[in-house]
Amino acid sequence: MLGSVQFSGRAAIGCRPLADLSLTVRMQVNDQIIEVDDKSLVGVTQSYAASVLRNTSGTVRFLIGRERNPGDSEVARLIEQSLAEDKMREDMRQRQQDAARQVR
Repeated sequence: MLGSVQFSGRAAIGCRPLADLSLTVRMQVNDQIIEVDDKSLVGVTQSYAASVLRNTSGTVRFLIGRERNPGDSEVARLIEQSLAEDKMREDMRQRQQDAARQVR
C-alpha cells in the first residue's frame, strides 16, 4: 500500500510507504486522493474522479495527499468557502420558498 504524500502548496514533495495503510493511517478532513489503483486524479474533473472511484473493485490502492501545515491549508480554505457558499444558496432558496408560501 502507499502512504501519505506531503504537500507544499500543490506540489508533492515526499512520499512514505506504509505496510498496511488501512491499519496505520486514517483519512482526515482536507486529505486529497492523488491516485486510485495507479490512476492519477491530479487535475482531472470531479466527474472523471467519481467514475474512477465507481469502477474500482476488490482491494483498492490509494495515494493520499496531506498538506504539511493543515492549519494554513489552501484546500481547507477552499472547502470552507464552498460550504459557506452552499449554505448561502440553501438559505436563499429557503427564504424564496417561505416568501412564495406567504403569497399563496
